[in-house]
Amino acid sequence: MNLLKVRRIASGIVGLVFLVSVYSLARAVLQNNGQSVTGNVAAWARNHHLNFVVDAAEKIRYSSPPSEEAAKAFPLAPLDPVFEVNTPSPLPVLQTSSLPGEGVWNPVRSKDGRPIVWVTANRPSRKFKSVTATYALINQQELNARLYKGTEVPGGSNWVDGNHVLKEDVQDLVFAFNGGFLKSHSRGGYFTEGRELWKLKDGAATLAIDSDGHIHIGTWGQDIPIGGWKGQKWVSVRQNLLPAVSNGIVSPELVRGYWGGGKNGEIYVLRSGICERNDGLLLFIIIGDADATMTATAMRDAGCKNAMFLDLNETYPRGYVFTDGIPKKIDTRMWGHDDQYLTKSLREFFTLSTTAD
Repeated sequence: MNLLKVRRIASGIVGLVFLVSVYSLARAVLQNNGQSVTGNVAAWARNHHLNFVVDAAEKIRYSSPPSEEAAKAFPLAPLDPVFEVNTPSPLPVLQTSSLPGEGVWNPVRSKDGRPIVWVTANRPSRKFKSVTATYALINQQELNARLYKGTEVPGGSNWVDGNHVLKEDVQDLVFAFNGGFLKSHSRGGYFTEGRELWKLKDGAATLAIDSDGHIHIGTWGQDIPIGGWKGQKWVSVRQNLLPAVSNGIVSPELVRGYWGGGKNGEIYVLRSGICERNDGLLLFIIIGDADATMTATAMRDAGCKNAMFLDLNETYPRGYVFTDGIPKKIDTRMWGHDDQYLTKSLREFFTLSTTAD
């Protein structure tokens, strides 16, 4: 075979690979899956072993600090209030003057006449006053938590709780929120429905669900005992990075560039997190555009004892209040379909539902 034929064959193979890649990317970008176009492009790239490209692009895109000019409004989505008896203490106002309702908890979901979910918003950074945070505060004592598995994260099949909530369970939903990072970025393990999908790691930030359906946040092997809770094995365990807050102290790892925190790779983006407060209530946060240190500090200042980061970027942070089976977003910055957790989710998510009487 002469050199010319070899070149033609090589060119043909390269051209075919290029066309297949373009077709694959176009299908990923154009699919109506509730994610943004950039989110679909990033997901496609990561699924095709291009993590380094996405990471580099995100560092460039999200490297500009937020404005120091104070935000004039909050991205709180409109939610129907419920009757309140004893309102939780408001969050501290860090700015010289407060916006209407800043830090004040509004009850938005009740059970048997008692509020169990409250929401509020504030400006949690003294320096970057444009940064806003939306919070949901949840009393989970009479609720049951479940971990649903996304089609892509963690993937797999034959799940009891798969990529959407079944119709017969929708009416019982109270709150739902997003999960954590991809396996390649989480630096932690994943256990659910009797399977250890990713190896659980000592010292990792952990969300664990016990046999009573209650969520516990802490450090694996410390606040979260490896053997289970009160003699019962864990139902689900999801780890994501190192703890953001531990025993009320913001992680010292943040200044070393971990999670894009500190001076070794700062990125400012929409982020989410979850914690257990000192009063025993769960707190979920969506904050942006913020770095890791701002996010951890905001959770600590909101009363978090132990906190962990969840997913980030404009596509993934999601928190929904459910009333009569209808999901309502808590933050207007949330992307995608409000009913995504009821149809098909590419990534895992958590739900809290009313328990049987």
